[in-house]
Amino acid sequence: MSKEKVGRPTLTAKELENSFPLIPQRRFGTREGKALVAEIVKALRHGEVRERARKAADETRYHDTVEALIANLAAAYLNTYDPERLVGVGFNNSAYAGTGMQVETMRALRDYLNREGLIELWDGYHRREDERGGAYGRNTRIRSSAKLQHWFDAAGITCRSFALPDSAIIRMKEAPGDLPAVPDDVEASRALLIAINRRLANTDMLILDGGHDLQVDDRADEEEAATLNAFKGDRSACQLYRSFKGGWGLGGRIYGGWWMSESKEARSRIHLDGEETVELDYASLHPRLLFNRAGYALEVDPYMVPGLDFPGARDLGKRTFNRLLNRKQDDPEKRLKLRAGGKKDKKGKVRDNQVLPKGLSFQAYLDRLLGHLHQFQEHFGTGAGMTLQRLDSDIALGVLTRMEAHGVPVLPVHDSFIVPLSARVELAEAMRDSYRDLVGFDPVISG
Repeated sequence: MSKEKVGRPTLTAKELENSFPLIPQRRFGTREGKALVAEIVKALRHGEVRERARKAADETRYHDTVEALIANLAAAYLNTYDPERLVGVGFNNSAYAGTGMQVETMRALRDYLNREGLIELWDGYHRREDERGGAYGRNTRIRSSAKLQHWFDAAGITCRSFALPDSAIIRMKEAPGDLPAVPDDVEASRALLIAINRRLANTDMLILDGGHDLQVDDRADEEEAATLNAFKGDRSACQLYRSFKGGWGLGGRIYGGWWMSESKEARSRIHLDGEETVELDYASLHPRLLFNRAGYALEVDPYMVPGLDFPGARDLGKRTFNRLLNRKQDDPEKRLKLRAGGKKDKKGKVRDNQVLPKGLSFQAYLDRLLGHLHQFQEHFGTGAGMTLQRLDSDIALGVLTRMEAHGVPVLPVHDSFIVPLSARVELAEAMRDSYRDLVGFDPVISG
């Protein structure tokens, strides 16, 4: 284990959680960034004794490992919300499986940076028992020191200094053993996102000051929330990628943009190339897709239970609907069962219960919601949300294709899109045409 520097700040457990996991695909896209990495690689190798030269593939992995950590540390330093954010880095043998990175190189780099006073680090641990008999662990936390930050500044590293390799634009999580080759339509989306990323890299993005909302949308599932959390305040994150999970027909949504982690109010203050923006979204997208695919128009608000109109009712309905749709329960008897959800406040109360009218339990609310949504019940608890995400991602790509043809920069947020105010009409037309082409119905567009 590495020897920690004397004078390292003492951080609380909460402060140590102010981190994001190392993003293996992050790279520099400028000569200055590449030159900085080359200097660190040269210093890291100084005094290294090897019996033979590395193979070309190993040399690439070695360099990529160094660049990934340095680029992540630079991105954390440039975070507009909190330049004290830490990078969570694993050092076990399985930490970089499938990434092409080398854990041995990461360990050597950690020790070199620490020895030279270029980082501050707080060692992690593998397993510790909690009071309930469970186990937990934590990756090592790292951030750049003032010395390394000076190097970043001297090299001219800014939020525009980063890039995403073309090979990292299409990603697969939990790939099955019999995963077929990338389908033609998915491969075509890679080329589209490469073109869009090039446009976004040359687009001035500004969010007017007005306070920051660090809360990730609580309607996101746990995995998606973790993805969004990684990009909070990270203005270097403006390179899009597409993420599938378990197969080419599941997921496929677009991620990678810092704006996705902002509240809708904060997104309204975004300017693109000096122009105010507008955000249009598909109303009730997943319920509408379920109805439209069955050949029916959606004529009710799926998130509002008739007779239950209270503050926060629609958000609760949407959150509960998404939980029912996205969860996968093998036992059919349990597919419609759900406990109150939401994060706990300091008093230990659950938010879903807090918003309900006095005398109405969550279970009673759930029964009424299920009655209101009886047409959807066959889909609940089956994981159908991942299939719908594949369809809504195809719709989003159709919108992006049309707007790219107009030469207009677009910031996608799954079922909504941000464009310069002057392109509002073109965006509305693109959203309508893409939905019609893939679903055969007219969408409802709001914003």
